[in-house]
Amino acid sequence: LSGEPYLSHPLEVADILADMKLDSVSIAAGLLHDVLEDTHATPEEIKNIFGEEVFHIVFGVTKLSTLPLDSSQARQAESIRKMILAMADDIRVILIKLADRLHNMRTIQFHKESKRKEISQETLDIYSPIAARLGIYWIKKV
Repeated sequence: LSGEPYLSHPLEVADILADMKLDSVSIAAGLLHDVLEDTHATPEEIKNIFGEEVFHIVFGVTKLSTLPLDSSQARQAESIRKMILAMADDIRVILIKLADRLHNMRTIQFHKESKRKEISQETLDIYSPIAARLGIYWIKKV
C-alpha cells in the first residue's frame, strides 16, 4: 500500500512489541501475525517451524482480525471490546493486535479517505479503550 516491502509492517509491529519489553515468543508472533491471512502458509507449518506457543498467539490474532467491527453505536462498541477481550485467552494476542493497529495508524495516510475514516473510528471506539483498560496509555497518544 505504501510502496514499502511487505516485510516492513511485521518488522515495525515487532519493534513496537520490543519497545514494550515483551518476550521473544511475542515478538516472533508479532512478526508472523499476518502470515495466516496474507500468505499460503498453513497452521501446521507455523506450528512445526515456530512451535505451539507462537502458533497459538498468531492464530489468536488471526481470529481477532476476522471480527466484523461496526462500532457505530456506543453499546455495540462496548460489546465488540468485550468480545475481543474474551476471545483472547492470552494477553499477548491483544498486545500484538494493539501494536498492529498502532503501526496501521502510523501509515494511515496511504489509504483512501473512506478507509482512513473507518480505521480511525475503529481505533477510537475499539482499540484505544482496550489499551486504556490495560493501562497502555502511551498508545492512545499516537
